[in-house]
Amino acid sequence: MGNNEASGSASILPSRSHSLTSGLSGSIRQRLETIVRGRKWALEQANAALRQEIEERQRIETALRESMERFRIIAEYAHDGIDLCEVCPGSGPHAGGTLKRRLIYCNDRFVEMSGFTREQLMAADDLNALVISRLPH
Repeated sequence: MGNNEASGSASILPSRSHSLTSGLSGSIRQRLETIVRGRKWALEQANAALRQEIEERQRIETALRESMERFRIIAEYAHDGIDLCEVCPGSGPHAGGTLKRRLIYCNDRFVEMSGFTREQLMAADDLNALVISRLPH
């Protein structure tokens, strides 16, 4: 029975009869086992942290999906026109021009109020320019 077996823990390294460890002295073998145990512990800690991160990410994704669904329901049944736009990169006063907006989402009421089709609105590179094009000159 080896030292580790007497203390109640099994050896991490292969038994002394294994060809890779057969020539190792007891102190070298013990040192290697200590290193392996330390690395195993570190990996177990990293895996536990990753599992927690994955669980948290899953909770956040679920909350986001639920929030998006609530927004969709509110926007769909709203009597007001609702639009979501992104600012076009390289536009705005800092770029020496006006702010350009690209439509990401709009509800049916917004489409109705705009006088454009949804396709025209979604295809516009600059929502501001599209709307201004309809104003009387």
